Amino acid sequence: KLVERWEGSMLMSATAPAEYPPIGDSSTQSARSAYQTLNNIDSAVERWRAKRLEEYSDQLFLIESMREEIRSLRDQNLRQDMVVDFLTQECARHRRERDDMERQLAEFAASITANGGASPHAPSPDDDDDDDVRMDLLKPGSSEYIVVRGEVLDSIRSVHGVTSFMISSIAAVRDDARGKAFEELVEREGFSPFQVARLFCGLPSDGVNSLLSGDTAMDTLVKDPYGLNAYGKGVYFTKYASKAMHFCDGFGHLLLCKVALGNPQSETERDSTRQAPAAGFHSMLVPGRELPAQAPPSADAVRSSMVLGEEFVVFDTAQILPLYKIGFDWE
Repeated sequence: KLVERWEGSMLMSATAPAEYPPIGDSSTQSARSAYQTLNNIDSAVERWRAKRLEEYSDQLFLIESMREEIRSLRDQNLRQDMVVDFLTQECARHRRERDDMERQLAEFAASITANGGASPHAPSPDDDDDDDVRMDLLKPGSSEYIVVRGEVLDSIRSVHGVTSFMISSIAAVRDDARGKAFEELVEREGFSPFQVARLFCGLPSDGVNSLLSGDTAMDTLVKDPYGLNAYGKGVYFTKYASKAMHFCDGFGHLLLCKVALGNPQSETERDSTRQAPAAGFHSMLVPGRELPAQAPPSADAVRSSMVLGEEFVVFDTAQILPLYKIGFDWE
C-alpha cells in the first residue's frame, strides 16, 4: 500500500504540497483531466487484456496441437513396436525352419553316405508308377500352409454368400510324373506364363478323387448333381474359392490347380452338350453359373443372380495339374 510521506500530509503541514492543485475554479478542470486520464488508463488496460487474451488463445492452440502430435507419435511408436514384434517372431520362425531344413539335409546326406552314394528315396525299377503320387498333409504352421491358406482367404467374396467357414486341412498333391507332363504340354503349346493360372475347382467327391488319381475320362469328372454344366461337359474353374465351395456336394473339399488356359474362347451361349472349345482355342471363359440349391443358407440372398463370377471351362485333363486339396467346414 502506498502512502504519502508524513511531512507532506495535510495533517502535518501548514501548507498544501506543491503538487496539489490550488483551490479555486481550476479544480473542476483538474478533476476532468484526472477523469480523462483514468478513462485512458482503463482503455489501455482493456487493450492489454484483449492482447494478452489473444496471445493466451494462440498459446493454448499450440499446446493442444503439440498434445495431438504427441498422441500421434505415440500411436506410430506403438504400431512400429507391433511390427517389430511381428518381424521378430517371423524371424525366429524362419530360423527354426532353416534349422529344421539344415538338420534334414544333414540326415539326408548321412543316409546317402550310408547307402554308398545312392539316394534312399530313389525309386527302384520295380516300383509301381502310383508310388510317385502322394498326398502330403501340411502342418498348419508351415510356410507352404500359410501361403495356400492366404490364397484361399484372399479369394473369398461376400457376393458368393460365404460368410463363415473354417479351413480344416490342406494337403499338397505330389505327382512328379504328372507335373512333368504338364510342363511339357505348356512348352509344346508355347503357352506364356500369363496363359497358365492357379484356379479353384469345386467338384463332387467322386470327381475330386478321379481328378486326383489322374483319371482322364471326362464323363467321370463332369457328373453334375446340380444340372449346372450349362456351357459344356468340362471341368469348371474360378479365381474365387468362395464360388467353388458351392459345388463340392457337401464333401467339404475343393482343389487348387495349375491350369493351362492357353487361348480362352469367350462364350455366353449355353450348350450343355459342348465337349470342346471352338477351333483355335484351348479353353472357354463363361459368365458364370448359378449357385446350386444345395448352397448354404447364407447364399439365399444372391442365389437368384446369374453372374456370380466368371469361370473357365477346360475339356482336356492334361491341361490340369492338381496342387492342393483343401478341406473346409461351414460354420
